[in-house]
Amino acid sequence: MRFLVLLGFLLPMQAAAQLINTQRVAAKNFADCQKFFLRLNDPITAESQCRNAVQYAPEIAAYHRLFARVLLGVNKYAEASASLGNARTRGTIAEDDAIEAEIAYAQNNLDATVNAAARVTAAPADVQLRAYKVLGLAQKRLSRFDEALQTFKRAVQLVPSDVLVRRELADLYLKNEPRRALAVLAESPQKPLPLLADLGRTQWITGDLKNAIRTLETVAAKPEAFNAQERSTYQKALGALAYAYFGQGRFTDGQQVMNQMDTGGNWFGLFISRTLPWLLCIVLLLVLHLIGEARIEPLSTIEIQDGPRPWSVGTAYVWLLTSIFAGGVAALFIGNVLFGNFFAILTPSQSGVAIDTFLIVMSLTMLLLSFQTAKTNGWKIGQVLFGKPSQESIAEGVAVGLIAVALAIGYQFLSRQLGMVSFFTDVLNWRISLVLLIVVLPFSEVFFRAFAFYPLEKRYGTLIGSSIALTLFALCLVAPAPYLLIHGALLTFVAARAKSTVPSIVAQAIFLVGILACIYFFPVIRNWF
Repeated sequence: MRFLVLLGFLLPMQAAAQLINTQRVAAKNFADCQKFFLRLNDPITAESQCRNAVQYAPEIAAYHRLFARVLLGVNKYAEASASLGNARTRGTIAEDDAIEAEIAYAQNNLDATVNAAARVTAAPADVQLRAYKVLGLAQKRLSRFDEALQTFKRAVQLVPSDVLVRRELADLYLKNEPRRALAVLAESPQKPLPLLADLGRTQWITGDLKNAIRTLETVAAKPEAFNAQERSTYQKALGALAYAYFGQGRFTDGQQVMNQMDTGGNWFGLFISRTLPWLLCIVLLLVLHLIGEARIEPLSTIEIQDGPRPWSVGTAYVWLLTSIFAGGVAALFIGNVLFGNFFAILTPSQSGVAIDTFLIVMSLTMLLLSFQTAKTNGWKIGQVLFGKPSQESIAEGVAVGLIAVALAIGYQFLSRQLGMVSFFTDVLNWRISLVLLIVVLPFSEVFFRAFAFYPLEKRYGTLIGSSIALTLFALCLVAPAPYLLIHGALLTFVAARAKSTVPSIVAQAIFLVGILACIYFFPVIRNWF
């Protein structure tokens, strides 16, 4: 009897001891899981530790919660969701929504990410920060840039020392407000090399070449500090350093930096890939000339013409190349005088002024040479270069300008989806040179739709001649070449119908003003440029 009483007393004690031992083992596994996952960033090792913890103590929600994060770190999304569900059955907290948002983002379910992250309120700072991170990233990928900007601003205010959110906030500022991006990066209390790479590149973008070189030289000297995910950041930093060297005339240093890049020295291939649309326009131009030349019949008689003398296709090309050269020299000059940067035309924050200068000088040179040649050859300038437009044709010019605005916005939206956004000048930031460009650029129509078209039509016919003229127009404005071909065709159409360049001048002016108005009044459209 005493034995049975003793046994009844010892068995509960043994069970209690086993339970305590199991809980200790679970706690030890959980602590190891925390160490490997949170401190050592080793989710693979952490997985086995967390798995043991939830097996030994399945009643503890915190174990399931951390296990869900670890499983997410090893890309086991279904198991991570199941573990999160186990945690929620044992009591819910704000972190559950943050983990749900992280799992949804990893699975590219952006709407679910936004919904889950938006529910995270009144949470500890570290949990709220995690929610802000995936929320901002999802909003950015959904092209909700203004919302993403506000999200990352809140994240920076919450935890100023977090490097990732600072870099994301700076990236959102970079296109429209590069100096604010520079301030966000410069104010970071921690400056690891990836952030320094962004900082140096932003200094280059804002035209601060000396500080950019100083910062980027530090980055370039330590390639081993960049893991596979940050490799593109390192390459962009090298590219910015090369451009900065070139801008200051240090061509040997720039070439040495370019040799460090992952292109393996295949700069010709890289050049081809980035300028393919423009090169295809050159091929189109050559094909059109070959077709036109093949259709010309040999002349057996010499035509004697009284009155004004015509000019040749060769003259048009000589004046075109002269105008491009004059624009290029002016862009180099203005870049060096204003910014001390020979490569200002390739430096984002300075390229607007440099490109504007190029286009303005090119257009004015075209216009003056067209006037001079027409006058020297005995033509009435108004008659041969402008024609006599009617009120109806000017109204058509206004309509074509508005159509061109709609097409350009549609093209920019589609190209944004493909990551190929480009426009022939910076239309996001107001400046004096942009106002001058709006006034001057439309008058380049005199050259493309009259002066160059006249000998081209005479030699090749209307269809081939107008096609060559609009291709030249696309080549001179450079980007986006596919859209500019369509744009040039619209201008050619309205000029041909009116037998006057005035409607196409009006259309071009309406186009430029319309684009700027849409960008100014509609922030969504602004994001597409």
